[in-house]
Amino acid sequence: MSLEFQYMRDPGEPTSERVIFRASGNLDVGNYCLLASSTNNKQEPTSGGKVAFWFPDKEVGNGDTVVVYTKAGDDKSRKNDDGTQSHFFYWGRTKSLWSVENNGVVVLQARTWNFHLTKVRSQTAKS
Repeated sequence: MSLEFQYMRDPGEPTSERVIFRASGNLDVGNYCLLASSTNNKQEPTSGGKVAFWFPDKEVGNGDTVVVYTKAGDDKSRKNDDGTQSHFFYWGRTKSLWSVENNGVVVLQARTWNFHLTKVRSQTAKS
């Protein structure tokens, strides 16, 4: 089971730019994260000051379409004529993420992960 990249539509157009995936099995998209990435001269993804999109917890079915728009919007789903569903998610960005050639998307499956919040001590606090 995985979330498989299908294609990108309208890169560089912030109101319609989107990435389309297909679910190859029943899965929880909440186990996946997308990263906007640049590439090096070998077309390999690189790290850098790019943003991440964490899917909300949501069960999707085998063959379902998952669409992530760059723009803001309200998540929704609709039933397709073939019995599958299309699920629409919104990244909430105001600018295009893929307006530069050689930018791409990395899909990570992350069933487990940890988050540690940085706590900055006040300058007036004493040690």
